[in-house]
Amino acid sequence: MCDSCGSCEACELKRSHKAINILDSDTSGDVVNKYKLTYFAIKAIAEPIRYLLNYGGIQFEDVRIKRDTWINHKPDMPFGQVPVLEVNGKKVHQSLAICRYLGKQLKINGNTDWEDLEIDSMADTINDLRAKIALYHYETDEEVKKSRKLPLYVETLPFYLERFEAIAKSNDGHLAIGKLTWVDFYFAGLIDYFNYMLEKNIIEDYPHLKEVINNVVGIPSVKEWIERRPLSEC
Repeated sequence: MCDSCGSCEACELKRSHKAINILDSDTSGDVVNKYKLTYFAIKAIAEPIRYLLNYGGIQFEDVRIKRDTWINHKPDMPFGQVPVLEVNGKKVHQSLAICRYLGKQLKINGNTDWEDLEIDSMADTINDLRAKIALYHYETDEEVKKSRKLPLYVETLPFYLERFEAIAKSNDGHLAIGKLTWVDFYFAGLIDYFNYMLEKNIIEDYPHLKEVINNVVGIPSVKEWIERRPLSEC
């Protein structure tokens, strides 16, 4: 039966958002894969990965490195950076690639190459916005930082957010292909980080983007994660 019939297993899963446990168990329920996510003791760019892992009901070791010990861990990372996802001892870096992989494994990607292209395009655009915000936030020269603030707040943010809002409106509270996909998790997982860097709620005036966030954080397994995750500044 198709995934829109309302009575098959796939449709029931879509309605309930139950944790699906397709990555870390075999048919007998025995754990066959071991997951470990390594990042700093903050949400930031690792939080979308944590959202996806929890959505999938995947047990994982949440390794949170203290900044003052990073130098000891850096040589163990493939390219000297985090987050790093380790599956059965195999390590991979790049948060966006990890999210894309988990999205495919959890069946919240596109049904066609074109749909995957739409999802990837949105994810890359969100990442573009993140880079522009970070360029401002992490600037150490106060004069340079001051010069970047007005264009960012007055031009860049509205440019992106107005377009994101229109896309969310036309996709029933999602950022691509009219249904829940991993790019919704990517945006929802990053929003606290964006707000932290900009010291404001950037989607306050964007109701359809709020809907995107709510469609993710309202999923029981994600909501439970948010309630129990360690507190962090961003």
